[in-house]
Amino acid sequence: MAEFAGRQWLFSRLAAWERGDARVLLIEGPPGSGKTAFAERLAEAGGLAYAHFCRSGKTSTTSPLTFVHDLSEALAARDEKVRRALLEAHPVRVNAVGAVQVREVHPGAEVSGVHVDITMHRYPATLAYEELVRKPLERAGSTSPTVLVDALDEGAELGLDSIAELLSQVVTDTAPGGVRFVLTSRSADPRVDDRFPDAERIHLVRDAPPGERDLRDFLVVRLAAMPERERQVAVDRIAGAAGGIFLYARHVADTLLADPAAWSRVESVPLPGSLTEVYGKFLTRSLVRDEQQPAWRERLRPVLALLAVARGDGLPEWLLAAVSGLARPEAHDAVTDCRQFLEIGVNDRIRIFHESFREFLLSTSPYPLFTDDARDALCRHLLLHHAPDWRSEDDRYSVENLPRHLLDSSTPGQAATLLTDLAFVEAKIAEFGVPALMRDLATAAGEVPAAEDAGRLRQLYDVIDRSAYRLWTDPAGDRPGRVGQQLLLAVRDREHAWIAELAERHLEQIGTPFLRTKWHVRSESPALLRTLAGHRDGVVSVTTDASSKRALSASADGTARLWDIGTGEPLAVLGPHAAGLVTAAFVRDETAILTAATDGSLGVWDARTGELMDWHDVESGIAVVEVAGDGSSCLVGSREGTLLSWDFATAPDELLPAAASAISLIRADDRVVVAGTAGGELHVWRADDRTYLGVLTGHTDRVSGLRLVGQMRAVSMSADGSLRWWDLASLTCVREIRPDGVSQYYDLAWVPGSPVVLCAGNAWSVDVYDVLTGDALERIRSDNLLPMVLAMAPDGTTALATSVEDRRIRVVDMASREVTGELCGHGDLVDGVCVTADSRLALTVSHDRTVRVWDLAAASGDGFDGHGAAVRAMSAAPHRNLLLSSSSDDTLRGWDLETGEPRLFFSRIQQFIYAIDAAAFENFALVGDQRGDLLLFPTGDDAQLTALDYSRGAPPSAIAETERGVSSIAVFSNLRLVVSAHWHDSDVRVWNLLGGTRLVHTLSGHTKGVWRLAVLPGGLVASAGQDGVIRAWDVVAGTSAFTLSGGDDAEVLALAADPSGRFLLAGCADGTLRLWDVTERRELRRIAAHDAEVIAVAWPSPGVAYSSGSDRRLVEWAVPECTQTIAVDMGSVITTVAAAGGAVCCGTLAGEVFSLTRVPAVEYPSGFQGDDRFQLPSPPAARRRWLPRRPPA
Repeated sequence: MAEFAGRQWLFSRLAAWERGDARVLLIEGPPGSGKTAFAERLAEAGGLAYAHFCRSGKTSTTSPLTFVHDLSEALAARDEKVRRALLEAHPVRVNAVGAVQVREVHPGAEVSGVHVDITMHRYPATLAYEELVRKPLERAGSTSPTVLVDALDEGAELGLDSIAELLSQVVTDTAPGGVRFVLTSRSADPRVDDRFPDAERIHLVRDAPPGERDLRDFLVVRLAAMPERERQVAVDRIAGAAGGIFLYARHVADTLLADPAAWSRVESVPLPGSLTEVYGKFLTRSLVRDEQQPAWRERLRPVLALLAVARGDGLPEWLLAAVSGLARPEAHDAVTDCRQFLEIGVNDRIRIFHESFREFLLSTSPYPLFTDDARDALCRHLLLHHAPDWRSEDDRYSVENLPRHLLDSSTPGQAATLLTDLAFVEAKIAEFGVPALMRDLATAAGEVPAAEDAGRLRQLYDVIDRSAYRLWTDPAGDRPGRVGQQLLLAVRDREHAWIAELAERHLEQIGTPFLRTKWHVRSESPALLRTLAGHRDGVVSVTTDASSKRALSASADGTARLWDIGTGEPLAVLGPHAAGLVTAAFVRDETAILTAATDGSLGVWDARTGELMDWHDVESGIAVVEVAGDGSSCLVGSREGTLLSWDFATAPDELLPAAASAISLIRADDRVVVAGTAGGELHVWRADDRTYLGVLTGHTDRVSGLRLVGQMRAVSMSADGSLRWWDLASLTCVREIRPDGVSQYYDLAWVPGSPVVLCAGNAWSVDVYDVLTGDALERIRSDNLLPMVLAMAPDGTTALATSVEDRRIRVVDMASREVTGELCGHGDLVDGVCVTADSRLALTVSHDRTVRVWDLAAASGDGFDGHGAAVRAMSAAPHRNLLLSSSSDDTLRGWDLETGEPRLFFSRIQQFIYAIDAAAFENFALVGDQRGDLLLFPTGDDAQLTALDYSRGAPPSAIAETERGVSSIAVFSNLRLVVSAHWHDSDVRVWNLLGGTRLVHTLSGHTKGVWRLAVLPGGLVASAGQDGVIRAWDVVAGTSAFTLSGGDDAEVLALAADPSGRFLLAGCADGTLRLWDVTERRELRRIAAHDAEVIAVAWPSPGVAYSSGSDRRLVEWAVPECTQTIAVDMGSVITTVAAAGGAVCCGTLAGEVFSLTRVPAVEYPSGFQGDDRFQLPSPPAARRRWLPRRPPA
């Protein structure tokens, strides 16, 4: 910028604008009038919070999300308060970098830097701006920063998804601290003019003061090499002909400087009439003599054609030579000949200096460039020379731009081939992130000519979209193969099997080890029609429209999603809010959607386009929302007890008086509005004029259920365990009920026309009452049913009940008032249920981030293969080709280790089993349960496959009864001993398997409960648990052998010994894995293995170990080096891991069981215990007291 001169009048106008209140200053002018030069000078001078330069064809400069990302980081870099405020942003990940980490930021600490990671490829940029720019500035109380955006006309090329569109929506912000924008753009561009009709404007040519010497000052500097007299003549002539166009002046001056012979006749040298004529004369000079025709055809035309179609930062000289077929010196000469129209930038990449020259080259011309041929040649070269490895530095241009080039080429179908090449996909994600890949897939799906290709691209888009959050959170970074591994395990249906085949071929080609699904036992009911996946946190509510065709879900990730129920296709993503949503609902005759978040933000969105229509903030935060029956308004209850009425058009009105505690529930009809509170009161207003009628008292705890069940009548329930029937006309309680065995009520269900209300409490039943009299009619029970959420079908024939104890939804026939079926398939607790208006379908939402659609007509208690709740323990018996798994669904199941076919099924165990050893005995499995008993279950050839109902038949054989829940067991077959650990007890116990005195030793030393045991050589067992200490015991002598301590008391949740027994691997609550050398009694390695606590570890082979954590990841480690070789997000928390028969078996929180084989395979030796299985001549006598299952503490 050393040659920059003049424009003082423009700086004065800018200063005047800064002193005013206008939010936007638009500096415009024709091509070449110096807009970008001024912008660069302004950025160089300082004082701007951020300067952004849009460049056509360079997606990283025209993407609105990238703009928000960079602006947010720039604001954080200059202001400590903004850095702190930015750390509160949600749902984006914001990491403090440098001296301080996010979780270590305390008042007074210095935050040295902030890195913003935006993972919202489907979310509107306006919401990203709201959370990452406007709100942090507002919280920080910063003065209004000034931001420059240059070449906004080029930033408008993405249409409705452009920076220009984003800015047109955010520049209306007039709140203190709001950003002020200086924009530059071509004049008379409707894409800019129409979006900023009220902006203050400066035209660089028309508004320049008469006599202003801007161009003359510029030319004086530019022509400094000429003699003074000739220079003055040239300055006068060129400035007079330029018409305010600096680029014209620059090119004419440079042409004159290059021809010193013309200086003496500068008065008569012909000048071009326009910038277009400047470009035309350049080409004419290249062709004027016959001897230059070959140079044009063979050298200049190929190079200019390539530069005309190049995108982004352009092409390096070596690539120009390679694609055009020129020798490197010839390519260099061609670039030199065109140098005045080119720009050489980062990494010596060459691009057209000004967009007007590119437009000239691409326009109809006497000198055609044949750019289509050049583009095809560029595509061929990039595919041929870069496809074997997309990860080299030279591939960055290809990875960023090749999909677009292929779509513009004569073979657009090749874009589909490229985007289904997983080597390219992984390189794209590693270099530019998932959003860039998703843009390519979405664009190509709409432009490739073959319908089959378009369909495959959409399928790949959907699969990656469902697992995108797993790709972002993978700490392995851009390790080759991670995307292929994720896709290989993510595909579980035939429709997408080609993606799994693609992933496996890719993994084999790159030679990285991977896990393949050997068999998978699903845990889904036949009634499950489809799963709607896309949310990135738990889903809190779901509703449907009146036609039963669309579903609307609200999530803790801050977004609502609109779905097509029939196809499962996502129709719109609304948000994100800065905090998790409370609810989402259809309003305004279902043409709009209301979203409400816990931080107090309310949004109204167009249901067709997904565009934000209105926004309001409730200062005290939102606890509950109730939408009017006709959708014309809503009632909003706050955490501070205020109740607001909002008609979506004007500011919300407050209903007075405010309650003394948070509003917990709201119900309204055409007569009254009733609001229940956390303190137990119910406040009543008249519906028409909002007149306060009074307060209903009697409950002593939170109102947890409320229904208006007739004219001026209501039923309420409370967390204090009481039910009340109210006459709202007289504000009196007409009946109070406190049922036996109920100390808390959770939910209440009723639909108009139903003669009964359903109540969910902690009495392990759904209670049925007469809606008018309050008489108790029935208690509906089902095994393991502790009801939490209730729903009734609109026709009153069916009811649904979720359970705190598992993830199953019970289906109740209201005629017989019995549980007639179950809906099973969620991977975590179910938080919400609704039934469509036609009473045919049920929709449920869960912590597992999904919405599930069920056919109620197909609901039954049978039919799904897997567990109905979380898998708690797992153990393999290779000698019987058997895998045993236990679950919170009260079952113990056996699977064929090779095929996954069911072989054993013990139902109604009555106590959760948390420890299993299936291999120590020939015909029995030893288990430890929640009550504290050690039991034997038959696994021999005579064991039944059919369900054994142990609540009615003979109990399994008992070895020991401890009264304390068993967390782990270890069997010493050769010593005829078994060791048990207990989570509520710090003692480890040793038991005799041969009879006589059962309890041999009580091993004391731990100070808290013990989670895990691991068998070591020489009759030793290692124990570890809540006190963070690993202790080794001699099980024969009953003495302590040694103690291992990491020094930080990190709770040990998982423990495994290697096959030789020399090493121990401990998984800790802080997410670390710790490797111990048992013989030397020292810690060898400590690595940060998981983002959350480590739940399970397995060490099946001398060189291979596995760990799983609450972060849902299964990781393979090369040990003892402890380097990561495989990492995959399984989509549900893996609760237990076992390895046998060459496979890794996993049980999940969703109740699924996986058997995964490693490629290439590794041998899993049997270990130092060998195959010495204890032969029981006959099982011990059954002496266990058999009591109904009690709820866990």
